[in-house]
Amino acid sequence: MQKAKKIKSISIHDYDYSVELQHLETETLIVYGEAEDPSTLEEGQFEIHNLLQNSTIIKFKECGHWCFLEKHDLFQQTIMNFLKSESG
Repeated sequence: MQKAKKIKSISIHDYDYSVELQHLETETLIVYGEAEDPSTLEEGQFEIHNLLQNSTIIKFKECGHWCFLEKHDLFQQTIMNFLKSESG
């Protein structure tokens, strides 16, 4: 397995959770907005996506960090579609 790049959480300073992410097998949905604040670094979403074994990543157009508020209906439909696809 390729050595993981160290990923730091903004909320848990100096904790590298990349090792744990590589071992998660749970289906995971990663959602982010294309107008996301540059300080959150879009690259971070892809690093996490690449570390997770079973992840799906979706970018919302014309949306920032608060996808669930800014694109409420699309966000809800995306979640429902993900949950339906994983249950059947």
